[in-house]
Amino acid sequence: SQQVGRRVPPSLADLVAQLEISRLDVVSRRDVAQALGVPESAPEVRRAIEKLRQLGWLRSLPAGGTYEFIPAASGPYSSGDPWIDLRAGLRASSGLRAQVGLSSAAFMRGLAARRPDPETVFVARDVRVPTLERAYRLIHVLPKRLFGAEDLNGVPVSTVERLIIEAALWWKHAGDLRASDHWLAEAVKAVDETRLRSMLAPMGPTTSARVGYLVARFGRPELGNSLAPSNWSGVVRIGPPDPEKATFHARWRLYDSIGVASR
Repeated sequence: SQQVGRRVPPSLADLVAQLEISRLDVVSRRDVAQALGVPESAPEVRRAIEKLRQLGWLRSLPAGGTYEFIPAASGPYSSGDPWIDLRAGLRASSGLRAQVGLSSAAFMRGLAARRPDPETVFVARDVRVPTLERAYRLIHVLPKRLFGAEDLNGVPVSTVERLIIEAALWWKHAGDLRASDHWLAEAVKAVDETRLRSMLAPMGPTTSARVGYLVARFGRPELGNSLAPSNWSGVVRIGPPDPEKATFHARWRLYDSIGVASR
């Protein structure tokens, strides 16, 4: 039975039924038009969307022309899904490149016990999406820095291997790296060595040094040692520049001013 305020006019019953069957949480004008069997520009599309919004079946999303479909099983309430805005943004803009990363990806992969607030999303530096900037903590990166993501629940999510690289590159946003029970410890346990090396191959020695150091500090010293760059005379740091607190680790030619995995 339909809940109060959630009636379905006979003229829209087939449309609602098709949306229920499709199991889409984000729908667009095109989806509604296809379900109605009319062109996207047809006035029936606008009227149907407006009516379903009034009755609580659709909720407008910040990304223009997209809506959250709230199925009968949910009652007249939004799902509370934190990724609804990202799905809508990806749906509304075919050129948008983005992926869930750091603590957010760690939580989605079961490596972290708590969902972070705000959620973290990496996006290409040359794209500005105000709707996502309001919903998430965005880290703008070069397009080539977007890689190593897999689809989870309809959004691209960084893999375990990519997560370790993210912590090395964007340590400022990775949480308290001093904690030995940081989600990196679980990531290091689960990492696929071959895939990690493949991701590191096109990157420079500074990234390899940081990654090797993190891997060693969080539980796999042999793998971490093997990732240290050879025949490299440079130095790298992890943490803010602080000569008094920094400890030099010769194996990776790295200064650590954080005290990674020290408590």
